[in-house]
Amino acid sequence: MKDMSCSTSFIQPFVRALALHPEIAAAALDSVRDFDRRDRVPLPLGYAAVRAWVESTGDEDLGLRAGATMHVAGRAPLSPLSALES
Repeated sequence: MKDMSCSTSFIQPFVRALALHPEIAAAALDSVRDFDRRDRVPLPLGYAAVRAWVESTGDEDLGLRAGATMHVAGRAPLSPLSALES
């Protein structure tokens, strides 16, 4: 069975949400911002990163904040759903 992974695009909304936290240094996010969006991250690693970010910020709503930065039309597989947003 192939190991599950996610696109690094999954990480970018979290980076945008983390940038709003003063305790997170902008420089700490630079390397994550530079991920090639065509690359994949092992799912357990992606989940571990999100857990660590929630723990370090104390922001249990980080996932909701990250989701709020998403634009449906910006994700090709979901683009047809963008017509439903109106």
